Amino acid sequence: MKQKTHPIGLQLGAGEIPTSITNKIHGVEWIHSDVDLEFQPDVIANAAGIPLPDESVDIVFADNVLEHVFDLAKSVAEIQRVLKPRGLAAIGIPFLYPFHGIPYDFTRLTPCGLRANFNQTENLFLSRDSGAFVALALQLDARLVNAFQKKSLRGMATVASRLLFSNLKHLDRIYTSKRHISTAAALLYIGRRSERVFSPQEIMQELHQLYQV
Repeated sequence: MKQKTHPIGLQLGAGEIPTSITNKIHGVEWIHSDVDLEFQPDVIANAAGIPLPDESVDIVFADNVLEHVFDLAKSVAEIQRVLKPRGLAAIGIPFLYPFHGIPYDFTRLTPCGLRANFNQTENLFLSRDSGAFVALALQLDARLVNAFQKKSLRGMATVASRLLFSNLKHLDRIYTSKRHISTAAALLYIGRRSERVFSPQEIMQELHQLYQV
C-alpha cells in the first residue's frame, strides 16, 4: 500500500512561536523559516531568497511578513516560484496598522495591490482579516501610549488602552460589506498557483467586478 504523504507547507517569518501554525492548520508538514537565528527556524532565509526548489511546496503562509521585506517584487516572485501548481499562498497584510516592527517596516499593500502583485495565482479569497474598528483601536492605543516617555508610564498606558479599546473589535462583525474593506485594519489573500500569469487587464477587470458597489 502506498504511504500517504502530507502536503508540505512553508511558513515565512515564523517568529518566536513557529508551532502556532500547526495548531491552526493540521495535516501539513511545515517548514518554518525566519531571518532571526534566535527563533531557531528550520530554514534561515529572507523571503526574497527562499532556498527551496521550484514548485516544491503545497502552501506558503506569510502573515505580517511582506511589510518587512526590502524587495517586495522579488519576495512575491519567490513565493509564487516555490509553490506547486495549484498550491496555495495565504498572505496576511497589516493594512491600517502603526509601525509593525520598527524600523524595518517598508510597505502597505492595498487590497488591489495585493491582488496585482500575486499575478500568477487565481484569487480564491480577498477580504479583510480585521476591520475599521480594530484600526481605530490601534490608533487610539498608539496615541495614548506614545503620550508618555517613561517606560513605567507607557506600561500603565498600555494596560489602560487594552481595557478601554479592545472591545471595539467586536463592532467589526456588524460591518461586513465590501465597502468597508477600504478601512480594514488587516487583509487576507488566498491565491491558488496558476499555470499562467494574469495580465494587468484581467486583474483590473476582476477587481472591478469584485468591488462594484
